Amino acid sequence: MAFESPFFVSVGDNFNERTLGNLDIIKLATLDVKGGRSMNDKGQMQARPRNFIEVVEQRSAGVPPYITTGEFLDAFYLSSNKQSFLDSEPPYTESIPHHSYVLFAAMAEQLALDWDLTVPDWVNKPYYFLSPEDAIVGGLSSPCENLKGALRKLSPPAFAKRNYLTTDTILTRA
Repeated sequence: MAFESPFFVSVGDNFNERTLGNLDIIKLATLDVKGGRSMNDKGQMQARPRNFIEVVEQRSAGVPPYITTGEFLDAFYLSSNKQSFLDSEPPYTESIPHHSYVLFAAMAEQLALDWDLTVPDWVNKPYYFLSPEDAIVGGLSSPCENLKGALRKLSPPAFAKRNYLTTDTILTRA
């Protein structure tokens, strides 16, 4: 049985009344696993992004950042043409913060290195780097110096060199 509403399409056969209580919490992040699609904040279905241009389009349409990057990674890992996911430079839009573009470049470079692909030229433009003062540190706005040091050691190289400090699992999917 599939449940349909303005926010959900094809939840699947395992849907039951016990699940109904959680629907309000997950309205914006519902996935149609078989089709690899998510919904934006207007209830419109989105295909998994296959490059950073599509990531920006979906972010601009209201799909939360963790959904767009997660679905990008899912599609990348399942693809037989991984290079095509990395080659296109994302278009700039004011609605997406600068640090997100730094994240896209770090993802593209690290995935290329991890999968023995060609690192796209666009990732080396100065725009795709943060100064040490503007470092992103595990998503915290004012982290302690010890955390900065620990995350600098854990961050994959493409992230660390951009001062986007995170853990070594940032590109891991469950």
